[in-house]
Amino acid sequence: MLPAGDDQGRTQDGNNNAYCQDNPLTWIDWDGADDDLRSYCATLARLRRAHPALRRQVWFDGSPTALGEPDVAWLKRDGGTMTQADWDDGTNRCFGFLLGRVDQTEAAVLVLLNGAAHDTEFRLPPSPGATWQLQLDSSGQAGVVAETVARVPAEALLLFASASRGAATEHHA
Repeated sequence: MLPAGDDQGRTQDGNNNAYCQDNPLTWIDWDGADDDLRSYCATLARLRRAHPALRRQVWFDGSPTALGEPDVAWLKRDGGTMTQADWDDGTNRCFGFLLGRVDQTEAAVLVLLNGAAHDTEFRLPPSPGATWQLQLDSSGQAGVVAETVARVPAEALLLFASASRGAATEHHA
């Protein structure tokens, strides 16, 4: 949810109550727009349109989808499921979540988050009959991805979608 102008760098200098102001604080500076940020936001919008899992109308709670997959599964770096102890561990700076499919035509979506100040390896969960295709790397570094392991850059997010083996890779930085 982006208010008008936020997609191109308008910040209102942190003022969250600027509705009554008619001055440069709230005006959109079209000439000073951040084209890279605008392009990045357009990529996010395209990904949301392309993947129904990113547009669900119900809360994720781990319930099975129509295909029997959990609607969301929270993952540790080793690819295992997060436990309460993992959530309580204040040193855990890298985790992921897998959004299950509602029907066979839909891709599963995997998001890996690394809040650490160093790159971190993450074991990718199995994707039967498919491979994980990198769709977004917030660092712009194109994280290194092998068949079963991804290097998640420091302070970055990687988003993958499942794709049938042999399908074309679509990558957005």
